[in-house]
Amino acid sequence: MISAMKLVSGMEPGEVIKWPEGTQQEAEEELLTEVPCSFRESQNFMEVSYEEALKVYEDSLDSHIGEFLKDSRRLKEILDSKIAKQVFVPREWTGIKGFLDLDLKFKPNFISIPINPKLYEHAKKEFDKRMKYMYTMR
Repeated sequence: MISAMKLVSGMEPGEVIKWPEGTQQEAEEELLTEVPCSFRESQNFMEVSYEEALKVYEDSLDSHIGEFLKDSRRLKEILDSKIAKQVFVPREWTGIKGFLDLDLKFKPNFISIPINPKLYEHAKKEFDKRMKYMYTMR
């Protein structure tokens, strides 16, 4: 049971902020929350040169091997091998092979949310970039 609570705020007692008219500041937790992104690492990988991606892979091996296997010389040999690098750092992304196309059907009353006109140009550029390697429309 909570018996006492102290609220900390920059507001004075009785002060009212009219949100649409007042100064809007993002909450600290909002600023500290990472913006969600589908497949951030793979997207970044596809936007850098092969040499950069290979360096990131090689530099991150030790930090990505768990405590139980960190001393396994064999695992490190495998991950540092030519075949592992071909799998984890391909020179070219050709997509995932062997899966049938996914056909999404939407209900007639499906509501799409329009993109804010102020963000449209940036959103279009980002979507077009992802169409090259992630989303495919037919």
